[in-house]
Parts: sequence; structure tokens; C-alpha cells
Amino acid sequence: MSCVPQVYRSIALFFLFTVAASLEAEAQEVSSRFEVGGEFSGISLLNSNNYWAVSPGFGGRFDFNLNRRMALDVRLDFFPQGAPSRYQSQGGKTLQFSGGLRGKFIQTNRFAVYGVVLPGLLHFSNTVTSLTTTVVPGTSPPVIIINAVHGSATHFAVDLGGGVEWYPTRRSIVRVEFGGELYTIPGRSVLVNPSNPLGLSLILPADIARTWQFSVGVGYRASERQDEIPERQVSGRWEFGPQFASMLFVSALPTENSRREPGFGGFLSYELFRYVYADAALNFYPREGHSFTPFDGGRVLQSLGGFKIGSRKGRYGFFGKARAGLDSFSKTVASFSVSPPSVTDTRSHTVALDLGGAFELYVKRRMMLRFDASDILNFYHDVEVLFNGQLVRERAPMARTDAIQMSVGFGWRF
Repeated sequence: MSCVPQVYRSIALFFLFTVAASLEAEAQEVSSRFEVGGEFSGISLLNSNNYWAVSPGFGGRFDFNLNRRMALDVRLDFFPQGAPSRYQSQGGKTLQFSGGLRGKFIQTNRFAVYGVVLPGLLHFSNTVTSLTTTVVPGTSPPVIIINAVHGSATHFAVDLGGGVEWYPTRRSIVRVEFGGELYTIPGRSVLVNPSNPLGLSLILPADIARTWQFSVGVGYRASERQDEIPERQVSGRWEFGPQFASMLFVSALPTENSRREPGFGGFLSYELFRYVYADAALNFYPREGHSFTPFDGGRVLQSLGGFKIGSRKGRYGFFGKARAGLDSFSKTVASFSVSPPSVTDTRSHTVALDLGGAFELYVKRRMMLRFDASDILNFYHDVEVLFNGQLVRERAPMARTDAIQMSVGFGWRF
């Protein structure tokens, strides 16, 4: 499900919906408690020719505004057009349910720019759930027939995106939103010849897939808007502190397993000028893992640096972020020998790109909580491996992979 154009779309998403936060604007002095609305959407899925195509759909949403800039957002979308079946990643009709936080980077009396972090479920009515193999009787060598098993599939997903709201009247809302669902695909191994337990296996690889989604909708403020106390700017240019992180990722070499790793580290942020901050993080994932390849394996040390763009007012801060850096793997294959059997390992690095959002809660004058949700894109390069004494250049089967990373931190501001 991964392809290079997704990188450009991710970067465009970040700049489209967060650069606007660098414009000065005063917060809207009124807000509403409840909002309801409907939307027309398009979701990107593969067609029968294996090209990306947009499947149209529709849905509804409900928002409970905690304050003028933060809301609990719940939505349900349905895409009735049948998509070609792929292993676990798509097929048939698509149903999408998600709920989480929507935060406004900037808000005026007429428009707002916002970001969303929405965990939820993505359901496909007719995917390929597995493969079965049968041997044609009386054939030598054996002729094996592989059949696809179809069924429904439901995946945990995270929607990272953003949009623009326009308020043509006091109660009405018009929205344009762009985002994408990250979701996990479980892997499995299928024995090619069931009569020979020592025979070859067909790997259906684990993956973290992404669909892109664009929607246009209207909303209605279901309650009278209430005046609120104007928000004040948050003082302090520096922010730093420790954080705990969790990363779900897959190998560049297709395998049936994904890795979910807990880790810890720290973050550092500095206000360059209003709405724009230099932002960095260092994370360490200490578990070594059960396997390693020429491209990844072992413990992971992650270093990231870049920018976050958003606003800090009152007790809350909302940001979009784009950071680049390295994922360093402590144990990758350096050489491999069949006779005598031996494997040696080495440390290697990959370029990482972090695209996502951050939410900050200012609990005291100098203390804060920070929550991050990210799509970590890893870009793998060719490596040289010593195979039976011969230097061989290996190309990663998956040149780019996605990872879902969440973190929570406690920090200080001064």
C-alpha cells in the first residue's frame, strides 16, 4: 500500500493546514457546545488495474466542544462502491468509524484552521483474509493450486489530518478536510504444499497501510453560542522534558510479523517567532526483537528535528509538525554464510520523516503535558552484505514503510 507520491501528499498536508497558523488572528470570543453535520468524502483505494482511484462516500459527524478551540469529534462514513479485494487492506464496501480530538490552530469570527487525531476502526466487507493450497492428485512434480479465501476485515486505524472551517452565518459551518487513515495489516504464513511440512511457505506480509481521504461538508451549531473569557498568550520560549513512546512498525523485508515497541526519551522545543517553533526529540526503544534483516533489527535509537507550527493560548496548545532525522538499528545482517552456518551483525541507519500533530496541556505556570501522534516514514537504502564470502548488494523490497508512533511527555516551560 505504500508508494512515493504519498510522501509528497503528506508534506502537502502538513504545509496546507499548519502554515496558516503563522498568520496573526485574534481568537473568536464566542463558541457553541454541540455541532452536527454531514459530509461527502472520497477515499483512495486500488482499482482493478492496481492504480490508486477515489471511491466516493458520505457520512455524518458530531462534535462536543470542550472550549472554543478543542472538541471531541465523532464521525461515521460509508463508501458503498465495491473495491477490488486485496489481502486484508481493502475489498468490497468500506465503513469508517473514528472519534478523537479536533484542535484549532487559528480561529477568527469567519474561519478556522484545525487538525485532527482520530483513532477508530476501518471495516472492509470483502477482503482476501487468507490463502489455501491444494495439490492436484497424480501430478509429479506436484501441481499446486492456490485459492483466495474471502471475508470481512476490521482494523484499528488512526486518522491524522486537518481542514478549514468557514462560518457563513452564526449557526452554519462549511468544512473542507484532507487526511489519511493509518491501519495495520496482520501477516501470516501459508504452507505451499500441505502434504510436505518441510516445504516452502508463502508469506503474506504484515504491513501498515494508508488511505487518503478528502471530504467536504456542512455543519450546524445545535446550541446557542456562549461568551467565554478571552484566552491569553502562553509565556515562555523553551519547552523540554522526558517522554514515553510507543511505535508500531514493520520490516523493510516482508515478514508475517509487525513490531510494537515501548520506549522512552525526551523532547525540546524553542519558539523562533510567533506560531513557529524549532522542535526535536530523542527516543530509545530498548527491546532487541526476535529477528533481524540486512535493513533493520535490534534496538532502535531515533533522533528527530524540525518544526512545529501552531498556537499556544490559555491552557492549550495545538500544533502540526514536520521533523526529519534517523532511525538507528543496533543489529542488522552484515554477513551470512551457509557452510559453515554463520551470521554477523552491524549497526545501520535509515532516514526517518515524522509527520503528525502535538497537543499540549499547561497544568501549571511552568509545567505542561505533551501528547504526540505521528506517521514515521522510514526510507531504506541499498546495503552490501557478505554472502558466502561474496559481496552482494541488496535492495530493500519495501523502500519506504510507515510506522504509527504515539508519545506522552511531562515538561517545563521557561
